[in-house]
Amino acid sequence: MLKNSLLPLLFAVGVASSGCTLTMNYNQCTDDSQCVSPDGTQGFCTTDQLCLPNTPLERLCTITIPDSPSPNAVHMGALLDLRDKNGRAIEGHRLIALKLGVRQINELVQLDGSRPIALDVCNVGTSSVDADNATKILIEQRNVLAIIGPNSASAATNMIGRIKAAGIPTISPAIMDSGIADAASQGLFYRLAPVEREQGLQLVRELVTLSGGKSTAQLGLLSVTDSYGENIRRKFTPEWQRRDPINNKTDRFFSYRDNDANLLSVTTKTLLDAKPSFVVLIPGSNSQQVVGGFADLPFDAKNPGSFESTTQVLAASSARTGELIEMARSGDDKIKNHLSRITGVAPLSFIDSQEGADFKSSFVATNPGLPLEQDFMVGYTYDALFVLGAASATFKGASRPDQIVSVLRRLNGNANSLSLTPRLFNETVQKLAQQPNDPFTLLGVTGAIRFQTDGGRDPVLLERWKIDIANGVYVNTPANM
Repeated sequence: MLKNSLLPLLFAVGVASSGCTLTMNYNQCTDDSQCVSPDGTQGFCTTDQLCLPNTPLERLCTITIPDSPSPNAVHMGALLDLRDKNGRAIEGHRLIALKLGVRQINELVQLDGSRPIALDVCNVGTSSVDADNATKILIEQRNVLAIIGPNSASAATNMIGRIKAAGIPTISPAIMDSGIADAASQGLFYRLAPVEREQGLQLVRELVTLSGGKSTAQLGLLSVTDSYGENIRRKFTPEWQRRDPINNKTDRFFSYRDNDANLLSVTTKTLLDAKPSFVVLIPGSNSQQVVGGFADLPFDAKNPGSFESTTQVLAASSARTGELIEMARSGDDKIKNHLSRITGVAPLSFIDSQEGADFKSSFVATNPGLPLEQDFMVGYTYDALFVLGAASATFKGASRPDQIVSVLRRLNGNANSLSLTPRLFNETVQKLAQQPNDPFTLLGVTGAIRFQTDGGRDPVLLERWKIDIANGVYVNTPANM
């Protein structure tokens, strides 16, 4: 068993070496469970039986879809977070959607003699270092022509130099930070999710609706201090002050550093003591703790929708996790009442369209009993794969990354719309090939896909979410934009 006194040293060595192989033969660990630092940070046990803070390189990219790809397959990469809150490997919704999508695309391209695709998946968690190391593996060892991911802006900032140098197009399904738009990225980095600032504006709209247009003077806010939280807050605050110019004090606005439990506890207590009528939550990675920390807010079971007797809670997309559903299903009445009052905002999960309906039916048919609404980003991940799959198939199976780039740069037109649903996929690919100079919009499960010059998506689509306490599921409705 690894002694706690050695952990800081080993973690420090791991950080300082930044990817260098350690040759010291300490028998310090046999599995990851023995690599937890005193502050709770999960580490990893190497084949040399040493604890390191980042995933050993040989364990980063161990999944290939399909298991035995064709020798002439077009290889693409994916950077996913496939770990639970305890650091254990899991098969998440996004991986399941990618498996479905690869199978569908390969069945379709087989019909017209195009090369199939193979997806090399790397489990990078939330680590920027892991994402950068995995990108290096995908480019230099797996020879991928495109990448799906990553999930965080910090990871993208870390890896963008590599994709620029190699000319590898990358589509992130989940990044909402407009700050990573890089003019020097040569049109290689694209984002499918709406930028955070749109959530800030929509949270104000929801606040106005909940308050019935009355004063929101008793407003409290708690936000994480990373780029995600700050971008939402910076847009929310001036818009709220514009809507309510008389009562625009921010003395009940607090922030905390992600994973700083002590600071979170203090700020939560301070906000609870202030007794606000409305609370806006923009949590980081510990959304369950953040949301659960406000269960003591006033709740009137007879008037749950009245802000005069029940404190109303609004939340950003980071709060919409499977953990909240677990809380709703297993919690006591107090927790259930608390969760029932939350109105959240998030990127639109699925558009009401043939594309969305086809995906949902295919996903449910192949994964019965797995609630699709648990992960609102699953559709964006699936769309990213189909965009890249269509781009590759335009050339009967791309052999160079610049061929895929040439298609992505054409996704900026309103006049021509082509469907990415499997039933129309080959027709879409045929039109892309026949009209090589024309701009297009692709229609995916998350709606119209076209990109602005900074790689961001146009249009912006958001939804409102609530928790159906009785059934333990999310209920989503399109937000009023």
